[in-house]
Amino acid sequence: MVMFTESYVTTKEGVKIFCRVRRKVGRPWLVFLHGGGGSLSSWYQEEAFFTGKNYSLLLIDMRGHGNSDKGSTRDFFALGNFSRDLATVLRHFGIKKATIIGHCFGSVVAQQFCLGYPGMVDRVVLINSGKEPFRGIWSKIIPVLFCAFVYCLPFQGVKGHADYSKFVGSYDIHAQRFFTDLYYAGRRACLSTYRITTYFKSPLKKFDKPALLIHGRNDIIVSYKNSFELQQVFTNSTVKILNTNHLSVYNYGPGVSRAIFEFLESSERRIGKGWKSGT
Repeated sequence: MVMFTESYVTTKEGVKIFCRVRRKVGRPWLVFLHGGGGSLSSWYQEEAFFTGKNYSLLLIDMRGHGNSDKGSTRDFFALGNFSRDLATVLRHFGIKKATIIGHCFGSVVAQQFCLGYPGMVDRVVLINSGKEPFRGIWSKIIPVLFCAFVYCLPFQGVKGHADYSKFVGSYDIHAQRFFTDLYYAGRRACLSTYRITTYFKSPLKKFDKPALLIHGRNDIIVSYKNSFELQQVFTNSTVKILNTNHLSVYNYGPGVSRAIFEFLESSERRIGKGWKSGT
């Protein structure tokens, strides 16, 4: 039986990134990037699902989150740093190409990674994402006010992982989950990732690697219409709308897992000989 191992990867800056890895030699890699304020534990249902499938898995606590190193400056949380961290982690584990799976802020990082490291991308799965999730001054007012509120909070963050099974069925706006994220990630990480997502515009023009764009029909944070607009960027993509909200990865984990698995399997059938994982 192939088991998970846990380890840290240290970047050139000296930032330690915590990872969970399940390697199956010669099998395609799936890399999971959580949302802002979250951690790799938010993927617990997808992890369980794909553990029973023939894939290699890599789950990452992005900088400032989970068990990875915290930061105290705005520069620490620059979007480019998240992308470079991912490239460092993949190289550390000898992964030449992978399917990058990102939820919300994780999908923002995934798009930036596609720009900077296209040769390391096999396929892309973006969940509750967008080309420009918050467009126009009026759509930015509430996120900006919310960031101002977060800035006033005292949470510094602690290492560890929230139990997201406690929040299955919760609405997009949920106080206990929000303060749980703040407790672990801290004010600076939450504020920085929220701000990046609010002002994000996809740096990509045309990206033709196979992509799956999953969205919750009832998402009130980022409208599901954003995934259809994202097809302008990901020209070889399919949109899958699920009957859930913004918290799809644990509110509708089985549905998200099945959608990803069907996308991966159909891609392999089209290629015929399957993937070359580069490992």
